[in-house]
Amino acid sequence: MTSTQSSELIYHLPQLHPLPSLRQPVPLTLTIGSPFDTRHSHCDSIIYLTNKPLSQTILTTSSLYPTLNDYHTNDRSFANKVSLVISSHSLGNRFIHAPVSRSYRDYDDVRSVLKRAREALKTAITSGSKCPLICVDLSDHESVTYVGYTTDHTTPSHPSFLSTLKAIIHSLYQELYLPLEAKNTVFSCSQLTVTVQLDNNTEDKHTIVTALSDTHFIRTLVAVEQGRILCRDIGGNDPEHMSPPQCAAYIKKACESRPNLHVEVIDDYNTLLKEYPLLAAVGRCSMATPRHRPCVVKMRYSGSGVCSNHVYLVGKGITYDTGGADVKVGGAMTGMSRDKCGAAALVGFMLSVNDMNVQGTDYTAYLAFVRNSIGSDSYVTDEVITARSGVTVRVGNTDAEGRMVMADLIHEAQMRIHTLPPTHHGLIITCATLTGHVVRAYGMSAAIVPNSVALSKGIAHRLLELGESVGEPFEVSRLRKEDFEFIDSSSTFADLSSCNSQPSTMTNRGHQFPGAFLIRVSGLWDGERGERKEGGGGGGGLVREGRDIPFLHLDIAAVSGEGYFGRATAFPMLTLVEALGSEGRVSALLKGKSKL
Repeated sequence: MTSTQSSELIYHLPQLHPLPSLRQPVPLTLTIGSPFDTRHSHCDSIIYLTNKPLSQTILTTSSLYPTLNDYHTNDRSFANKVSLVISSHSLGNRFIHAPVSRSYRDYDDVRSVLKRAREALKTAITSGSKCPLICVDLSDHESVTYVGYTTDHTTPSHPSFLSTLKAIIHSLYQELYLPLEAKNTVFSCSQLTVTVQLDNNTEDKHTIVTALSDTHFIRTLVAVEQGRILCRDIGGNDPEHMSPPQCAAYIKKACESRPNLHVEVIDDYNTLLKEYPLLAAVGRCSMATPRHRPCVVKMRYSGSGVCSNHVYLVGKGITYDTGGADVKVGGAMTGMSRDKCGAAALVGFMLSVNDMNVQGTDYTAYLAFVRNSIGSDSYVTDEVITARSGVTVRVGNTDAEGRMVMADLIHEAQMRIHTLPPTHHGLIITCATLTGHVVRAYGMSAAIVPNSVALSKGIAHRLLELGESVGEPFEVSRLRKEDFEFIDSSSTFADLSSCNSQPSTMTNRGHQFPGAFLIRVSGLWDGERGERKEGGGGGGGLVREGRDIPFLHLDIAAVSGEGYFGRATAFPMLTLVEALGSEGRVSALLKGKSKL
């Protein structure tokens, strides 16, 4: 090294990514009628989504039919796969035949239709189409959906055609979505046009026509999709694009033009330490890096008039999960930028209810944006931390950080519900990519873990049913005595253990017992109904007399993204909108009615 060279190494810290403006959904037009109507002359391709044999469709009267019939005659797979047909008789010379099986199989649900719709749209875009027309021609709707059960567990039910149509449209938008970190973030088509073909004998035809003719229907679709774009942007792959401060800033920017949607960011560490000690412990190590520092984002939307229904949503927003001191090894960190998708889904939902102008309900979201970093100031196993509720927690494994960052926020939510007038109703839902165990248990489905109140009111099974109707599958997991026994600390210096030392995938009931932990540590229930205590010792918590709060924990670890590197899915936003997207639906859910 020469005397003119410096021995000091210079490290250039990465800069925060510039925040883009929230992108608008691709414009949507919804019509009823033939795809060959002159109203659709601006389109440059036709996608024909049908479960009918070719000879029973309206295509038989079109000049395109001889060509399609030739394909059908000479290609035995034509009725079973998406096919691109080049013909001057179709808009833009492109016709995409997208057949859906009419046979009902034990495993079929609405996702069979959604998958085919996305495949067909991808084919159209790949061929160069910028303005596709999607014709939905489904005759026997039950044959392409599912058989579920209402909350009395005995009555078979089917999603309505409108639910299926909404799910199809949102699946098309999912196919069009481009992540913020992509080189090109401009959506690949300029207009999405959907036309519906209804048979004369279609059940509830008048209802369907009336709904599709109402501008409120399409405004709601666009409002929900706007929230899903925000959700997927936050839930994306690059943890530096959406670190905790970036998430908070992006949410504030998206909401600044929405005066009814209030956003508060708490990022002072001393405040976090006082108000949310379990969260602060997880975020302690990241304080050394300003762009990774933790924060709590609070969002609130209230419809006009007296709001007697109060929905509290608590989301896990771990922007990157190293595992902490119990570090993830063997490539297990891959995809951990998605550990914020629970909070991201709730952000999107809040934006959507605002844009839908929902009345008569108060919605509050508490979102924990934290990076679970590893370093000299990491929180470690065996630490004993006193939660906001007064319950003492022994850290069992630092990679079980999600339940830690949500627990104090749940306590705040339930305490606020306890202050409501007796005639008001409250509900708490947590949403998190919490455990690997749920992936082992249910594969590509999410888990609903309800407390006894939510279970007895039928809320859990109603969410399951609504999820089925929009292509977001859930399974209901019961809490058992063993789950509460599992988290009882064997030590004399702590009330609870956050978990054991093993990964959830190696633990019996690995996605159920975290629900018990959240209930106990937040003070929702002290473990023995009837023994309601004011203090913290012995797992007491702060449960008030006279009000039992329905609580549901949603574990979406398996369904938050399309593989490790694919797009975020915005799961379970569609289910939440179906369940909570109007005053009437919330009222019915909280009162325990089986039908919304």
